[in-house]
Amino acid sequence: MAAIVVALMAVLSLILRLFDFVEEKLFPSGIRAAHKPRTKPLLRRISLPLCIALGVFLATLGLNESFIGWFY
Repeated sequence: MAAIVVALMAVLSLILRLFDFVEEKLFPSGIRAAHKPRTKPLLRRISLPLCIALGVFLATLGLNESFIGWFY
């Protein structure tokens, strides 16, 4: 079992070295990072708090079969 684990680790190491070699040939100067905007859009910033507030509001109304029947 130990020999199999060592052999598998050796194969994995060779695959990783091969991948690094191919990556260096395809992208010699490296991969540039994506442009990050300074601020997030307003809708994206308020979507989580808005959904939480909506969920709390709907929970206070009581979600029974007559209220959410239109989902089915």
